Amino acid sequence: MRPNRLIIEAFGPYAERAEVDFDALADTRLFVVSGPTGAGKTSIFDAMCWALYGDLPGNRFREGKVRSDAAAPDRLTSVEFTFTVNDTTYRVKRRPEQERPKVRGAGTTTEKQQVALHRREGGAWEPVSRRWSQTNQVCADLLGLSTAQFQQVVLLPQGRFQEVLHAG
Repeated sequence: MRPNRLIIEAFGPYAERAEVDFDALADTRLFVVSGPTGAGKTSIFDAMCWALYGDLPGNRFREGKVRSDAAAPDRLTSVEFTFTVNDTTYRVKRRPEQERPKVRGAGTTTEKQQVALHRREGGAWEPVSRRWSQTNQVCADLLGLSTAQFQQVVLLPQGRFQEVLHAG
């Protein structure tokens, strides 16, 4: 898998829209995500995992809560991840179930969770799946990794790096 672009909105520490253009780094082949503690580096990889599998690594978020506490009430939480596997480009966009202000009147209403997986075919985005569990499985099949394997291999949990250094 080659990541192309990640758009995070009201997710984890990202109250506003944030975009990571991995394609701009394509020629470097190797890059580092760096910044001070608490800057949101790990949340970039959490967002990728959540987009692909609808799941979060470890216990980084309370009970699967992905919404940013700092986001404005009318800003919906979403993650959109575009990636390439075997020369085919895919785009997955997820929104968790969340409360939002009502369009008319006072109070809030519950917005149901949504997912959409598309494949780029001849310049157009063709739908692949709109079902949560099916999208999880299609992404696992595309990457050849289960959620647990992706989290273990791609997203080395913080604090476990020393285990890797000492592994046989």
